[in-house]
Amino acid sequence: MTLRTKTSLLLAGLLVVILGIAGIYSLHFLENTLRNSIYAGLENVSVAESQAISKFLDDTLKDAQAIASFLPQKALEEKKVAVIEEHLKKAMKNYPKFENGMFLLDAGGTMWADYPVYPETRGKNFAHREYFKTTMEKQKGIIGVPYRSARTGEPVLTFTALLRGSKNQVLGMIGCSVQLLHPNALGGLRKTKIGESGYIYVYDTSRLMILHPEDKRILQKDVPPGANKLFDAAIEGFEGMGETVNSRGVPMLLSLRRVPGTNWIIGSQQPKSEAFAPIREARNQIIWGTMAAVLVAILIGMVAVRRLTEPLLRLRNIAKQLGQNAEAIGDDLQGKRGLQEELKSIQSSDEIGDLTRAFKEMYEMLDQTLTSLKGSAKDWEQTFNSVHDPIFILDKENRIKRLNIAAAQLLKMDFKEAVGQPCYRLIHGNENPPEFCPHRQTLETGKPAWAEVEEPFLGGVFEITTTPLLDESGNTIGSVHVTRDITERKRAEEAVRESEKKYRSVIANANDAIFIAHDGFVKFPNPSTLAITGYSEKEYATTPFMNLIHPEDREMVLDRHNRRLKGEDVPNNYSFRVLNKAGEELWVQLNAVSIDWEGRPAVLCFLRDITSQKRLEAQFQQAQKMEAVGTLAGGVAHDFNNLLQTVLGYTEILLMDDRSRVLFSEDLQQIKRAAHRGAELTQQLLTFSRKVQTKLSPVDLNEEVRQVEKLLRRTIPKMIEFELFLADDLRMINADPAQVEQVLMNLTVNAKDAMPEGGRLIFKTENIFIIEEFYKEHLWAKPGHYAQLTVSDTGHGMDGETIKHIFDPFYTTKGVGKGTGLGLAMVYGIVKSHEGYILCESEPGKGTTFRIYFPATEQGRGVEEWREDKELKGGSETILLVDDEEPIRNLGEQIFAKHGYTVLKVSDGESALKLYQEKKGEIALVVLDLIMPGMGGKKCLEELLQINPEVKVVITSGYSPDGSHKTFLEGGAKNFISKPFNMKEMLQVVREVLDKN
Repeated sequence: MTLRTKTSLLLAGLLVVILGIAGIYSLHFLENTLRNSIYAGLENVSVAESQAISKFLDDTLKDAQAIASFLPQKALEEKKVAVIEEHLKKAMKNYPKFENGMFLLDAGGTMWADYPVYPETRGKNFAHREYFKTTMEKQKGIIGVPYRSARTGEPVLTFTALLRGSKNQVLGMIGCSVQLLHPNALGGLRKTKIGESGYIYVYDTSRLMILHPEDKRILQKDVPPGANKLFDAAIEGFEGMGETVNSRGVPMLLSLRRVPGTNWIIGSQQPKSEAFAPIREARNQIIWGTMAAVLVAILIGMVAVRRLTEPLLRLRNIAKQLGQNAEAIGDDLQGKRGLQEELKSIQSSDEIGDLTRAFKEMYEMLDQTLTSLKGSAKDWEQTFNSVHDPIFILDKENRIKRLNIAAAQLLKMDFKEAVGQPCYRLIHGNENPPEFCPHRQTLETGKPAWAEVEEPFLGGVFEITTTPLLDESGNTIGSVHVTRDITERKRAEEAVRESEKKYRSVIANANDAIFIAHDGFVKFPNPSTLAITGYSEKEYATTPFMNLIHPEDREMVLDRHNRRLKGEDVPNNYSFRVLNKAGEELWVQLNAVSIDWEGRPAVLCFLRDITSQKRLEAQFQQAQKMEAVGTLAGGVAHDFNNLLQTVLGYTEILLMDDRSRVLFSEDLQQIKRAAHRGAELTQQLLTFSRKVQTKLSPVDLNEEVRQVEKLLRRTIPKMIEFELFLADDLRMINADPAQVEQVLMNLTVNAKDAMPEGGRLIFKTENIFIIEEFYKEHLWAKPGHYAQLTVSDTGHGMDGETIKHIFDPFYTTKGVGKGTGLGLAMVYGIVKSHEGYILCESEPGKGTTFRIYFPATEQGRGVEEWREDKELKGGSETILLVDDEEPIRNLGEQIFAKHGYTVLKVSDGESALKLYQEKKGEIALVVLDLIMPGMGGKKCLEELLQINPEVKVVITSGYSPDGSHKTFLEGGAKNFISKPFNMKEMLQVVREVLDKN
């Protein structure tokens, strides 16, 4: 057989072996990977769903216990069915999951109350039910065995709780039933698909099928013992993954888990044929691919071998000539030249060319080679001893034949002392070779071996490598044993691993986003980065990070980023906006540090989501703005009230004059009406600024809505439809009925104007409870019970910019002469004066919704106070009138003087105190303005009370700073009257105060 044939066959054989091994290994690796992935997927499904079921059962059992504790003990003890039904009705609203019904059994098992009411079950005894017996036996609430409801025929699950009396005696139990297959219960689990036809099911240890995609199998025991080995094993306590044949004869992959705290078992299964289909396909592809590769490789190899061996054949012929005629050619100069010419004709720059030159140089190199061998032996010895790693030459009996200087130093003994001794005695301190001995492995396999061991005998961690020593026949006769001390390296590696673990833990668990901005992309994002933006790590690899920046901030961020990469001085900490994957705008705060990454500049970024903080800041700024506008409105109203007081007062004086009344009656009435309209306008301003007296009483908000609805139906165009959704159990609010009516009227007028072509106007009331999370999002809110009024229309809506200003005074979107801009500002002021809150939601073309939150009160309905008009009486007492406005002082003097009083006038608090001290025996009453330059009315009142604790003072003002006159009445004033007041009102109040002892 020629070399060419041998080489071709050898090459073909090697290729078959190599590709075959590679294919088998790849197939085996792929099969294991796919199998493990399938198993892990099923396991994850069963674990996750078992935890979800356990949480649902625990939460629902706690809900049943909460309902039991909610029922009044006295009603339970006296079996007041109506009271219990009302409580069960409320519980049903709070816990809609118990839509299948709630019922109460006494200690004997007799049903005496339920909701929804089923009269036919009242009085029946259910002591035989499993849930009753177990609850009474264990004296605690339990989760019953699923059964079909006698009422609905649907599978239900009953959660029970004990009912106790005032002396903690057991009165019976409450059962709360949920429909097992309802999506709010466990019905959603049946829709879980695993692959094309895999699914999950739940059964208990009694073989009762609780959940299954097939309705007919639910609440059936249709899997007999022995039909499914893993099904049976799980009943005995098995949890895990395996292959089985189900009760229908289908081979399955099945993962089984117990539902914590129950005897339920959840199974996640997928047909074996479906799950392993990718493995079969991969096996076929690898086999065909390997066969094709082998065939191609053989063909290429045969061509290559033929080309490679052709020069060798020529060289073989030359070698034969040289061997047969060596002496003749050596003596024959002509023959030697012919041989050299023949060798020159073989032109090759590869190994064949080297071989040709070797023939030519062989004789010349032989003597030099022998000389070099002697020098090489010496050089080898020097090299052997200069190596820093300990080296041992070992024979087949594990004896040390030679060792270098480093090895002798490691053993701490002389060369002669070490040679001939067993290596395991000197290196390991044992009398027998260790199990891991790499020298033995090399002797057995003829191949290098490696081991890494901690060797207490030598005091460190060592890396041991053995290489076989061969005799002339190629037999292994020993090994070269190299021992390297890697103790320090191992310590350093362990320290690095521990440090990396800590830093990874810190970064992975950080609430802030941490990532590296490099070459325009986000690299190594931590979980918080993914959570904030919604992008996956794979998406980050293809999404330039500047695409995440809000378009309006992109130029600024890009400029600072590029300057930072150049090493320029830029802020390390600043805020800007980003867009998450859903397109939502988020505010973030960046803390950036320049670093080098893979030899190029990069930026280490720490990003914090401050969206909530920005939202709270905006709300706070809006609140400050509204407060400032309110203060301005209150000041304007106060000054305007003083002017109106003068106009209204003198008009009333003229109307009292017979001659003026005859000549100018209609004109004076017009002036009076205009003054009253002005007063109403200032009242709106004061309402907005919350500087108006509010007469609060318990109010039924539903009744106010109904009254306004009756009025509006007669005034609002008929193409606008009214819809009322009023809560039956709405809590009372503490409010001024007139102002609540004003809120409803103003909102209705705005809604009407927004629907010129008609639409729907919806009023809705409901009870709500504001929790802490709501407060965190809305800085103005306080936790507690509220009655919520919602007014919605289907009009043209508003954009975001309009919503920002709708509560500003005098802001209007209506045409000239069609709106004052005070309607919603007044609504805002009224709501705030009632310690409530108002929100607006609107989009262009989608209508507008106002949500108003009034604090709820536990008081009952108030009774309106009725006051008969009293006959005006004058008097002869002396009145001290204190007001900084001269027209009002003159007006007051005329009014009081016309009715017999003596009037003393001063313009400030200091003068009032001085005059009162001089004539306190004469002055019977002080009419005191609240707001004056210098000493105000409040301070003046305090000083007057110091002079005379019995002094009679009536406070007047355009507004009171705290929004209530109670403070002044409690502080010593006898009454309070708001400007502008009419003459009758003032005279009546003065007379009442003077007549009181």
